[in-house]
Amino acid sequence: MNRSTVAGGSPADLGAVVAVLGAGTMGGGIARVAVEAGFAVVLYDVAIAALERARRRLAEAWRRHEQEGRVPPGTAAERLGRLQTTTDLGAVAPAAVVIEAAPEDLGLKQDLLASVGRRVRPEALVASNTSSLSITALARVVPGPERVIGLHFFNPVPAMRLVEVVAGALSAPEAVARGVDLARRLGKEPVVCADTPGFVVNRVARPFYGEALRLLGEGVAGVETIDALLRAAGFPMGPFQLMDLIGIDVNLAVTRSVFEGYGGETRYRPHPIQQQLVAAGWLGRKTGRGFYRYSEAGEPVGVAWRGWRQVAAGSGLASVPAEGQPAAAGGPATGSAAGGGPEGRPDHLWVVGDGPLAQALGARWSQAGVEVERIAGLREALHRLAGVTASGTPAAAAAPAGGIGEAIPADPVAVPVSTAGAAAVTPAAPVRAGRPLPAAVVLTWEDLDPLAPAFWSQALGDLARLEAGLPPGVLLLVSLLPGPVAEQSWGLVHPQRVVGWAAVPPLGQAVELAAGPVTSPAALARAWSWFERAGLAAHPVADGPGGVAARVVAMLIQEAAAAEADGIAEGEAVDRAMRLGTGYPRGLLEWGTLWGWRRVLALMEGLWRHYREERYRPLPALRRRALGEPRAPGGRASRVAGGSGRP
Repeated sequence: MNRSTVAGGSPADLGAVVAVLGAGTMGGGIARVAVEAGFAVVLYDVAIAALERARRRLAEAWRRHEQEGRVPPGTAAERLGRLQTTTDLGAVAPAAVVIEAAPEDLGLKQDLLASVGRRVRPEALVASNTSSLSITALARVVPGPERVIGLHFFNPVPAMRLVEVVAGALSAPEAVARGVDLARRLGKEPVVCADTPGFVVNRVARPFYGEALRLLGEGVAGVETIDALLRAAGFPMGPFQLMDLIGIDVNLAVTRSVFEGYGGETRYRPHPIQQQLVAAGWLGRKTGRGFYRYSEAGEPVGVAWRGWRQVAAGSGLASVPAEGQPAAAGGPATGSAAGGGPEGRPDHLWVVGDGPLAQALGARWSQAGVEVERIAGLREALHRLAGVTASGTPAAAAAPAGGIGEAIPADPVAVPVSTAGAAAVTPAAPVRAGRPLPAAVVLTWEDLDPLAPAFWSQALGDLARLEAGLPPGVLLLVSLLPGPVAEQSWGLVHPQRVVGWAAVPPLGQAVELAAGPVTSPAALARAWSWFERAGLAAHPVADGPGGVAARVVAMLIQEAAAAEADGIAEGEAVDRAMRLGTGYPRGLLEWGTLWGWRRVLALMEGLWRHYREERYRPLPALRRRALGEPRAPGGRASRVAGGSGRP
């Protein structure tokens, strides 16, 4: 058979008969949308009970449509008249299109498609609804393999608009074009992609599940907290809710398929927690227990899996904050160095950073009546602390030669800012004689340039200088995105006052709070109060690089960039697939642009520095996008005043 025979026109031109192989959830859904689109459908299955169940469900759905007035009277009967159910594979012979929706078993699918390929006419389009198996491997056994493509629908089929049209190595362009046309006739939005493990959605979405499991396993947060934080970031469901809905066994099977398909790539490695739940038979909603427990009505009634630490410790989660409670902080709360009693104006904040989080936080605190001083970056904050302007002072300060804990002035008033080849600049008068000191300094780290050599060690040196120059009662709130509190507070003069926070832009209604090894309870309570004043729900998490939501989103963004760079689909198609196929609040490449590619790279560099695992290495695709991003122009600090608004 040559490729020209595939170009037989649209499915309607070939007789308007669509055969669907498999009467399960997916097969029944595909049959339903095909009938509703006007096709005659032959639904095949080896099990009579499955066929009867599918026909009964479709009849009920169509009768309900009539009762609700969504279709004219008699539509249900007319549709049922175009639905033929059969256990005889020979009944599919008249089909212009065959869509296989059998269980995800390569051998089973190959045998079925090979048999069908011998029965249908040579110009019939043959498609598989596989979610992760190779279309090329399936096509190889079918007579006329050039007519074989992937048509990957999403569950529930009637509601989900996306169809991945998968072009295998043997697929003719005409067959792919017919698949696109068919998807549109069925009321779907097609995305054409290459035949690679997981295609677009199931590959790019792996970090949503895998990173959530990793965070849970490390004790960064519990099931409910991780789900709540991802929902607050705009996802329709949390990862554990979604795994329970999909079926933990199904989700694990897809993960294994992608992991093996990419030769054991560590980014896709299955997590032992998921494997343990499958071994226990805790598969999610369908078994009444997964990450959550479910009532007989299918409603969640509490968390079922609380972690290995509970078993090991014998009493609660030792290192995971209790759901809804502040994280326990180490170290005694003594004196102002522990964060008690601000030594600055109580309604005055410095927000240091030049990105969307700094802008959103500044606006929220300003609306709450707080006097917010926006400062473009940490170097400018050092100059502000020294009582000079960035425009009149060299803008580079070298880290102390002996490390961030050495050669830092003990006097919080006179802070030297040095540059190579320039004399140290020391203010002639105390800071208190100039601008008022804030009650807290908020570092977003959005001014970091991860492409610059030794960017993080220099940033930590600047942080040490800033902290040494602040009175002990000034709270220091540092973003977790480039690194944990433990790393940022190491060697500081007063590490008790350092609290970590994390959020992902665009800022929603939640923020994560983490205590470092010696963060005082008083400092944590003050941080909690500040974010509450900004109208943000604070969720306690354990100290770790990237926090929760931002870490998951950054991993997703990097995966989308890699998929586009690998040629799996065009960038716009990758974004459209993730919006339509998963309900993500925006395309991931769009999200990377909104956040800033350098900022995403800075977070990934922090994960790589912390773990030194291949799983977290920043990929070339991400680095290229960061390199192609225009540098943010250097700017003066702007003030967003909710109070007096002094210049």
